[in-house]
Amino acid sequence: MIVPSTATTDSDLQAIVGLWSLRTSGTDATCIIALNRTAEAGGYGVYIERCALQIIGAGARWRPGPDGFDLIDSHGDLTLTFRRVAVDVYEAAKGEYLLTRAPVI
Repeated sequence: MIVPSTATTDSDLQAIVGLWSLRTSGTDATCIIALNRTAEAGGYGVYIERCALQIIGAGARWRPGPDGFDLIDSHGDLTLTFRRVAVDVYEAAKGEYLLTRAPVI
């Protein structure tokens, strides 16, 4: 098993792991993002669906950060940093991208 480089507690992971809906400000563009607990080199697994946004679609894994998490591309480069702004709400790029828990149907 590969252990991600960022030390984190189980409760930190639990707050981030799950199904998310991403919206961009000023558009109707949305993406579905699943952040999982599967350890991968330098982070954890991510699955991105129905996303035409290149910067988001490039995400290959995620890693916890001090106030949220980072989305990382397949080369290990930082794509976006999401910071927690409320319970189950994260934002990136000064509010340009808003991530909220996706409803479970």
